[in-house]
Amino acid sequence: AGFMLGIVVDAANDVFVGFGGGPGMVVANGIYKIPAAGGAVTTPFATNPEMNFPNGLWLDAAANAIFVADSGGAIFKVDKATGATTKWFSDPLLVGTDLSCMYAAPFPIGANGIVRIGDTFVVANTNLGSP
Repeated sequence: AGFMLGIVVDAANDVFVGFGGGPGMVVANGIYKIPAAGGAVTTPFATNPEMNFPNGLWLDAAANAIFVADSGGAIFKVDKATGATTKWFSDPLLVGTDLSCMYAAPFPIGANGIVRIGDTFVVANTNLGSP
């Protein structure tokens, strides 16, 4: 079990999907690339040991990168050509605070969605929001 999370599509119609369920999942957490031509996808295209719940994806076509908001409190940068993944930014404001998510996730849901406006990234935090 797990969750299909953020989705972005590039100019070549390749689809990048965040998949997560927290630590210890049978299906690996990470970013999966589904080629426009189709075919089976069995392993993640991009992973990082600290990226457990890649909850939001934002495609930067100019930089050939995907920025990933992870509920563990960080933003990761994925090289779209190679899948190389590095922690780009982290902050306590991106971390979930408790288990109050209405979907009863077994861990706090922090960063949950990312968008870039001008030169600024805006990231939602599920646990710090208001109903």
